[in-house]
Amino acid sequence: MGKKETFKYYRKTFMRDNYRCVYCEREMLGDIDDWLSLEVDHIIPQAIKKDDDTDNLVTSCNVCNKMKSSYYDPEIEKRSTRKEKIAFVKKYIKGKREVEQKRWRKAVMQYNYYLKTGEKIDDRELEVTRIEK
Repeated sequence: MGKKETFKYYRKTFMRDNYRCVYCEREMLGDIDDWLSLEVDHIIPQAIKKDDDTDNLVTSCNVCNKMKSSYYDPEIEKRSTRKEKIAFVKKYIKGKREVEQKRWRKAVMQYNYYLKTGEKIDDRELEVTRIEK
């Protein structure tokens, strides 16, 4: 696929999905950083199934696309509609986000402790009890 064809292919996907990440629902036209984070994802990864059909393509932010990576569970094939497949992957990404959010919170706590005391603390000693956005 040439550069012009790729651009049209991406643009059609973005427009169909209203320039919104289908996984986290982030609006991708808010500013230049959002715009540069736009990606097209294959619901069923190309490594599993070489399918560039529009029903297998979604708009994704770079964070969700990175978290999904080449995730594939054969159960997804049992979902009959695009919407059901997206919901299945969305659930997986939500779980990954929760894990990463805890890791992020520990890193912030560790850094704040360092700024306050000048001492480094092993993040295994930190307990994350509340997750903040």
